Amino acid sequence: FHAALVIFREEGPTSDRISTEWGLGRVVLHGGKPSEAVQRLRDVIAHFETIGMVSDAALAGVDMAEALLVLERWDEIVKVAAHAFRVLKKAGHLTGALTAMAYLKEAAAKRQLTPEVLKVVREYLRRVEREPDLLFAPPPMPR
Repeated sequence: FHAALVIFREEGPTSDRISTEWGLGRVVLHGGKPSEAVQRLRDVIAHFETIGMVSDAALAGVDMAEALLVLERWDEIVKVAAHAFRVLKKAGHLTGALTAMAYLKEAAAKRQLTPEVLKVVREYLRRVEREPDLLFAPPPMPR
């Protein structure tokens, strides 16, 4: 990722540079540094939004929610999900994607967000771009 980032910063497409930075953020998260991942992913989300790649911004938001979950920063997860919802809605995204982000927000607000919920939301957001009629089927919230 670092080698790719050097190339993309010098002469590559902006979207590829941001995607590479996103990959680095995920590596940092899974490498056990959630606080650093939050900052990296916050920047990635902002850059994706700037160039109009709101679906990728929402997916990076799910990754950021994962890092915040590790840190037990529930209120921030709610804010990330609410922001992604607003951005997707403004961009005219489908009801299913909005439902998925609303579900993530609600689960975080109730402190019932789990890695499984994040996985379901992430997988759905990836699929709905290719399958616009796909309905969001949330997993049951733990009690």
